[in-house]
Amino acid sequence: RATGEFIPISAQAGITLYHGNSADATGVYEPAEGVISQKAGLGFYTRKVFEKEKGRPGSWSEIDAFYLRKSIDAWFDDPVHTVVLFARKFYWFLTGVNYGDVYLSTLEVEDGYLGRLRLTPLHTAWLLPTALVGLAWLVRRSRRHFPEVVLFALPLIVVMIFWYSPRYRMPVVPVVAVAAAVALCGAVGRRTALGWRLAVAGALLTTVGLVAANRWTGFDNPRSYRSMYEFGCGRAWADQGDYQQAIECMRRALQARPNFVAAWVDLADAYHATGRPELAKACLTRVVENWPDSAEAHDALGIQLAEQGQYAEAAAEFRKAIELDPIPAEAYANLGNALARQGLFEQAIEQYENALSINPDSADTWYNLACALAEFGHVERSQQAFQKTIAIRPSYGPAYQRLANLLSQSKRFAEAAAVLRRGIDEVEETTEHTLIVNDLAWLLATCPDPRVRNGAAAIRLANDAINAGGKEDGNLLDTLAAAYAEAGEFDRAVRTASRAKAVAAAKGEQALVEQIESRLTLYQSKQAYHEGN
Repeated sequence: RATGEFIPISAQAGITLYHGNSADATGVYEPAEGVISQKAGLGFYTRKVFEKEKGRPGSWSEIDAFYLRKSIDAWFDDPVHTVVLFARKFYWFLTGVNYGDVYLSTLEVEDGYLGRLRLTPLHTAWLLPTALVGLAWLVRRSRRHFPEVVLFALPLIVVMIFWYSPRYRMPVVPVVAVAAAVALCGAVGRRTALGWRLAVAGALLTTVGLVAANRWTGFDNPRSYRSMYEFGCGRAWADQGDYQQAIECMRRALQARPNFVAAWVDLADAYHATGRPELAKACLTRVVENWPDSAEAHDALGIQLAEQGQYAEAAAEFRKAIELDPIPAEAYANLGNALARQGLFEQAIEQYENALSINPDSADTWYNLACALAEFGHVERSQQAFQKTIAIRPSYGPAYQRLANLLSQSKRFAEAAAVLRRGIDEVEETTEHTLIVNDLAWLLATCPDPRVRNGAAAIRLANDAINAGGKEDGNLLDTLAAAYAEAGEFDRAVRTASRAKAVAAAKGEQALVEQIESRLTLYQSKQAYHEGN
């Protein structure tokens, strides 16, 4: 129902197949060119690669078939490579111990993250040759054991067709454990034929030989995975907010693999998060100097430059990132932000629209587009963009405020009030919620349209905002004073406005002090303040 197509079974099989069967495949996971590894963006990027090659959008079935065709072509274009590739997959299935495309348990145990794994000293690979003998034994003795063979064969077939992963081999573990036990117990039985005993002995010798061969050749050496492992740990620490640990992990990842661009980028992010922007900038400058073809590095450097107010330099980096990789929507959105900060709103609008053509569900991009449209004078289009922002993310507090402000400027006061009321319902009780409550109180107290004004409701809302946001906020107190004046309680309005002025003056908010003084004069003369009068 979601795609409008009949897809009875799907796990993006085409792209999954291609990950293990491209011309550069080695038997384990190899990311496809132009497609990120994260699941969240997999469908998005495969769609863009299809559009780039075919010159048109494709349905999910067409994209799936597109990658399926690429995989099959890779098989037949180089038959020798294909034979070697399938042999490597089988060898990985038979002997893989340390490799992991999602987790690296060997290194995790070494570092003390998975201490309980030491309770499982036997690797699956050490049992597999003996288990094969045991399976043959079971099937020969009784056809009732055919299901065990099927349970073993299915994961093996998955690995042979796609690629080796410990996840894909895991379903065979129960069968392997039982079959290996059957073979070993049978080998010591008095009535066991000599041939079976020799087969079990040969399986055990094969296991020893394979383990020795792998160590001698460096095949599946856990040290070779150190950089990716440290990188993953660094991201995990960063996700938990421990950026110092993240920095240490990223440094170790780069010691093992100095050209690891993603680790450099994440190291820069961690430096920035710990208040060291110059170190972050130095990291990324080094990356773009040494690996200038990395779109990710140029985009990250642009973000750092923009954070430091160097918007023109940031825009140049974002343009370079787009030139190197025109697929990611983030680079266009970042370029739009840099241009908007320079007051180049027309150019910013173009870049935001480019970003939305790639990822139309980005609430942040719609919001930034709406702000740029408002600055450029496209009020109606801006209102539509703010409404789109809210439709995508109903809890987007600033969008309610900006949309209500535009509606008020267009003298659509009742609609503005309705927008703010919806914002109060949708936005969680945070600072954003408090600001929306205050905006509605201000509108009800000062609106030029008497049909919208409501002094009593404004007082209640203003007090709610003060109780949530703190009693020492000049803006909130200013709103409450205006609400008292609208309700005719001028003495309270004067006292509250005087307090608001004192709070603003103590904080050095001179512009707010001057605004409050002008309104205070009205309250002292028993007049309410209405905007536009």
